[in-house]
Amino acid sequence: MVRRGWVDINFGRPQDGLADIQHAANLEDAQGEYSLGELYLQGRVVPYDRDKGLALVKLAAAQNYLPATSMLDGISKGLWPSRVNQPQ
Repeated sequence: MVRRGWVDINFGRPQDGLADIQHAANLEDAQGEYSLGELYLQGRVVPYDRDKGLALVKLAAAQNYLPATSMLDGISKGLWPSRVNQPQ
């Protein structure tokens, strides 16, 4: 479901892709939570929202989803764009 969502986003069907990723996140799928969080942190397909993005990534990290734990580690070390490292 998440993979199909990314394919849709990258090939011109962003709303279809977003729906798939949101559905996965709503099912507490770690990859879905991480992907939706990443979209919020990038302001891609959805408006930029640091708090929402980080909350979703933290939910995925709580399930030991490696990309999410790696992202949080990178953010804590200042390796992400400054707007992600700064509170809104």
